[in-house]
Amino acid sequence: MDLFPAGPTSHTGIAFLFGRPTPSHIPASSIPRQGQLQEALRFLLQCIGKILDEGEKMGIQREEACHNLLFATCFNSYGGMKILFPSLLKFIGQACLKLHKQLAEEIRMVIQSNGGTVTMSGMEQMELMKSVVYETLRINPPVPLQYGKAKKDLV
Repeated sequence: MDLFPAGPTSHTGIAFLFGRPTPSHIPASSIPRQGQLQEALRFLLQCIGKILDEGEKMGIQREEACHNLLFATCFNSYGGMKILFPSLLKFIGQACLKLHKQLAEEIRMVIQSNGGTVTMSGMEQMELMKSVVYETLRINPPVPLQYGKAKKDLV
């Protein structure tokens, strides 16, 4: 069972009272996440000003458009990662021990050189990790029937 289900869950009658409670049954308060939401909204407002301007021209308030974009981004990211991570683990698990060692060495080396912190710039330095992720996306794309056209060579 998902910790945070993407779709609605339904419970019928009294079975919910006697069933084993899971995190999806427990209502989560939005108060602890309020600061994170405000920070994400500030970031989006800075980055997507032109898109929000277009929304205002169509009659959508800036804040509402920003909330819609934030929701769509988070929802789509969750759905994509829910498919990507198991595939990634499957393909890495099926690979040879040599790949496991090379990945571990590369990741540990880059994290150590960045002071023990995982950063986006550090992940850009992990060529083998990027290659494994791109290959996993090529073999098992999150949206298998949607064909994209490459604008530039990624490798």
